[in-house]
Amino acid sequence: MDPIIQKTRELGELLLESEECKRMRMAEAEAMNDPEASMLIEKYNECKIEVQNLLIEENPDSGKLQLLSNQMDAYQDRLAKIDSVLRLTQAQMDFSKRIEQVNATLRFIITGDTGQSECGGNCAHCSGCH
Repeated sequence: MDPIIQKTRELGELLLESEECKRMRMAEAEAMNDPEASMLIEKYNECKIEVQNLLIEENPDSGKLQLLSNQMDAYQDRLAKIDSVLRLTQAQMDFSKRIEQVNATLRFIITGDTGQSECGGNCAHCSGCH
């Protein structure tokens, strides 16, 4: 096997074993076992599929799109108030941060770029953006 692919697989396995991934998986299971959360997620996904199907039509019904969009917003609002969903959202963000750290480390090793701009946003002392 290609050594780069082998190391990538090892990295993936380490990420799966990470505390962030474990917490995310537990939070996913908790949210899916929450009857209200799972029902709302299912309804949200059904609306999303309907929107996608409408958008591939030549002349989608804008009224129906607006109605579905409003329904999706309402489902999201309700989901945002459920504790198990809030824990899942936090766990997903924590895992995403871990992935970002891995990507930033790879970028630095390969390019030397830290990904952080040296610009402070105040151009008064600057000769211009590069």
